[in-house]
Amino acid sequence: MKEEIIVWHLLSNRWNSAITEYAISAIKALNLVGIKNVFSPLTGSPAFIRAEEYSFNIAPVKSYQLTSFLKLYQLYKKINPDIIISYGGPESVLAMLMCKLSGRNVAKCIRFKGHDFRQDHRFGHRLRDLNDRYMHKIILPSNAVANRSTTSVKSKSVIIPLGIAGHGFLSVDCKAIRDSNAEKNRPELLIFGRLDPVKGHREFLKIFACLLKKWPQYLQKYDVIVEKPILHIVGLEKNITVKDIDIERQRLGIPSDCIAFTASYVTDVPALMASASLGIISSIGSEVICRVAEEFLMCGTPIFTSGVGGLAEVNLDDCFRQAGVFSSYCYSGLDADDASDLLANAIINRLQESSDVSMERATWARRKYSLEQMAAAIKAVF
Repeated sequence: MKEEIIVWHLLSNRWNSAITEYAISAIKALNLVGIKNVFSPLTGSPAFIRAEEYSFNIAPVKSYQLTSFLKLYQLYKKINPDIIISYGGPESVLAMLMCKLSGRNVAKCIRFKGHDFRQDHRFGHRLRDLNDRYMHKIILPSNAVANRSTTSVKSKSVIIPLGIAGHGFLSVDCKAIRDSNAEKNRPELLIFGRLDPVKGHREFLKIFACLLKKWPQYLQKYDVIVEKPILHIVGLEKNITVKDIDIERQRLGIPSDCIAFTASYVTDVPALMASASLGIISSIGSEVICRVAEEFLMCGTPIFTSGVGGLAEVNLDDCFRQAGVFSSYCYSGLDADDASDLLANAIINRLQESSDVSMERATWARRKYSLEQMAAAIKAVF
């Protein structure tokens, strides 16, 4: 291997998805530790646009179809990479073919898989299995993917969570924000992200309705005097609207003063997250990569999640340990009534913890989900 390692990142993803987010974070992480990266997103894709904004070293391609192999192979010879990381099925197969054709000085091929193998059928099972066996290593973002993968994938897999970039999440003073909110007696539950059926906004309203209905019982149980919580939903309208969610609110009998909507861009997301009592991630599908869950923790705010995908794995249980203090709560498998009991417990715990605990939670999260941590893990794969 040359003295200067060159890593070539291949991405066929056409959307600004979690896989695109992972690829960009991986490049940022490796740039941070002095490794030379070349990024080949599709021309004009969201990944391409973002890469230009970040001043990445870009070698865009028009297609990752087999008909584009010769042009891609010419690019391979020009870049002469030591490592190829592919983020999808088409580019992974093409990377294997390029390396087989090149003969000597073959680059190591590493595959990132952001979903379970049963969804990856584009090139057929046989070619996929052959491709997996050829890979030097396979990077997975969570055990949720590993648990549903083939034996060949599991034998080569390395779990590397998403690393978070963004100065705001690393510097937000969650202790000061919690101290400034100390006089507020109304818990705020925050859902942050686009309005989309898969995000489970309407499903969570059933839990929230149960919580409000039983709130007097919870006050008596925990011997506290606290106003009813408010649910703040922040996100741009995508495949559902604020009106759709509000119709469900009315159907469930949730008072209008117990829910608030912000369907516009927020300028200071870290401050918003740090001021919340709990971060709610109510997704009903996907989420093998969940950036927002990590961001809440980096802002010192515990999370209350549905547990789908890799959500149950986003926690600080392996590092942040204080008696009676939690970083995450998971309501997977619970009905709305039992989930509301867990939610009430999470709210009361949060209200009773000090701002120092928020700061310590943020400190641990910023270490665990840092770009430096991600870079070290990826380098170990090389």
